[in-house]
Parts: sequence; C-alpha cells; structure tokens
Amino acid sequence: MSYKLTAIQWIIVIWFATSVAALVLWHTGFYYWLRSHGVRIPYLARFPGGKEQIYARWRREQGRRPGIAAVLIYILAVNAAVAAALFWSFVASRMPPGS
Repeated sequence: MSYKLTAIQWIIVIWFATSVAALVLWHTGFYYWLRSHGVRIPYLARFPGGKEQIYARWRREQGRRPGIAAVLIYILAVNAAVAAALFWSFVASRMPPGS
C-alpha cells in the first residue's frame, strides 16, 4: 500500500528540509568565517549557540555590537522548530505504519 502526499504536505516537507539545510549551512559557514578572522573556537563551542557566544564576545572586545549574526541563528532555529512541528503534525504522524 502506498501513501501519497498532498500538496500541503509536500510544501511542509520541502520547508522542513530547507530549514534544516539552512541551519546546517549557517553553522558551517559561520564556523569557517570566524576561523578566517582569527577567532579561536574551542571544541565544545562548535555546537549550536557556542559560536554565537564567542562571536558576541569577540565583537565586544573590538568595541562593537554583536550585530545581526547573533539574531539570525535564533531566527533560523525557530524556523526549523516550527517546520519540524508542522512536519510531525501533518506528515509523519499521518503516515500508515510500515511506510
């Protein structure tokens, strides 16, 4: 027995996939951007939220405000969380067992 997704479910699946991809790409790109500017990043700070704290501290040491980068990660994380909740509510929980 096959299960077909509706148009709305496809939109939610695509939203969820792109929001997770955006979050992963942001973390990867931000890590390499910080490294290219000479910021030392300890191993545990490589997890979500750690790089942003190091970035904010680095910017304050330069006498600047942290800027948009610290806010963008939280926007991306909230977007991914909402997409995951919708994905579970409207796609994954409605699929028949074994599909």
